[in-house]
This record gives sequence, C-alpha cells and structure tokens, in this order.
Amino acid sequence: MLHKLINPASIAIIGASEDTTKPGGKLLQNMIIGEYDGRIYPVNPKYNVIQDIPAYASIPDIPETPDLALIVIPAKYVRPALAELAEIGVQVVVILSAGFGEVSPAGKLEEQQLARIADEHNMLLLGPNCSGILTYAHASKFTG
Repeated sequence: MLHKLINPASIAIIGASEDTTKPGGKLLQNMIIGEYDGRIYPVNPKYNVIQDIPAYASIPDIPETPDLALIVIPAKYVRPALAELAEIGVQVVVILSAGFGEVSPAGKLEEQQLARIADEHNMLLLGPNCSGILTYAHASKFTG
C-alpha cells in the first residue's frame, strides 16, 4: 500500500476546484504544474471539466479504482466520501480537510469514525487535517 501512497498511478481529488485560491484548486494546480504523469480524477458535482481535466460528479462515477484519493472537502462531508471510496475499493486516502479533533470533542469522535471505516476496509489513512505528501522530483515548480 505504501507504493500507492508514494507513487500512485492514479489519483482522485475529492473536492477539486477550478478556483486555484481554494485548497482543492491549488492541489490540482500543483499536480499539473508538478507534471504528475498519472491519471487524475477531479471529483466535484459543480463541474464537467476542472482546470482542463474531465471531472466527475461523484465518487462512483470515477471510471477506475484510483490508487490514491485526496479528500479536500468540508469536514461534514468527509465521512460519507470516505465510505464511498471504501465501497469502490480505494486502499490509500489522504484527508486534507480540517475541522476534526483539533477543534472539538465531537470532531475527535468523528475522527474515530473515520479510523473505523479505514480499519474495516483495510485502508491506509493519513489525516485528517493533513498537509499531504510531496515527492521532490518537481517540487521547485509548486506554488503556495
């Protein structure tokens, strides 16, 4: 599973955005600028195309099981998204979204629910409130 984290052949970005000032937009922009050579699946029901890449309205619409999923949506939507990713067989997920154990006891309980889903589906889970990972092959090209 670590190989899929470090060198994924395909990545789904749950919460990708056309707006590069938003985390989901900046994340996708950096993948493009960094010349990621795998398949990218932006997921956002508001768009058919995001930053010139075909987008998908929902997780079940993704045409393959991606090696890695990056979640960058509001905290209240993360657990359902994680459950959908588990249903399609995603094994590695990074949750960049904040608003969990760092903000409240209820958020801590929500984190425990995320861990439960990951455990039940043998998923490798980083986060929530994670900055993600970076491989340095093209790091000098990345923006803020």
